[in-house]
Amino acid sequence: MAKQNLSRAAKKHLLADSQPTKKQAPKVVPPTAKAAPAPAKVVAPPPPPPAPVVPEPVAPPVVEVPAEKPKRPRFVREKVEKKPQPKPAAPLPPRSKKIVAKLMSKNLAIPPEPGRLGQQKP
Repeated sequence: MAKQNLSRAAKKHLLADSQPTKKQAPKVVPPTAKAAPAPAKVVAPPPPPPAPVVPEPVAPPVVEVPAEKPKRPRFVREKVEKKPQPKPAAPLPPRSKKIVAKLMSKNLAIPPEPGRLGQQKP
């Protein structure tokens, strides 16, 4: 047989197969001298079993139920009396058609004349 790399368990198995097994004869115990039979003892009947103990009924503990909270009333904002609408503002005056006014509305101004420095016409 060629040398093989076998595990221990496989080698043990191969060795067990190659050797014939020997059947062992059952061991026989030699009979010993029997002792004289012992006198029969009178056995008293067993006492009757005690009556089963019935536990007293125990009332289950009262579970406190939390008091139900009263519902809060729905929030409704108070109605405020409406103030009467003010009269519309007075209409604006008609647009000026002067060139100086148009320039002033565009943030432009004509330089003042040299003879007039904030003086009104006499």
